[in-house]
Amino acid sequence: MIIFKHTVWQPGPCTVCTCDDPIILCETIRCTDPDCDYDKGEYLQISADSCCPECAAKLSSCTYQQQTIPHNTEWNPEPCVICICNDGEVNCAKKPCPNKSCKTGEIIQQIPGACCPLCIPAGSK
Repeated sequence: MIIFKHTVWQPGPCTVCTCDDPIILCETIRCTDPDCDYDKGEYLQISADSCCPECAAKLSSCTYQQQTIPHNTEWNPEPCVICICNDGEVNCAKKPCPNKSCKTGEIIQQIPGACCPLCIPAGSK
């Protein structure tokens, strides 16, 4: 194999070599700390074609009523409830209602089947 002066190559994922005629100098790659957020479920991973570790996130799907729900999916199991799958955990909450101000001659009322109170004309049922 002929290697020309100032040629740089990687014979493996963790080594870099340089030809500085007539000397070939090979060095091991130095990895930096990827500073993973372990509290959020990240972990160190070294892929097969890489030398240095990288942060990877474990984003698990959820099981809800015997159904598999992908990570970060939102759905409404009931008309007034919203759920989200967050890395294997299902979090559900009542849909938030906006602050309502009614016009003159209207009153705010909770209507059966509606998630949030509505403004209706005063004297209506």
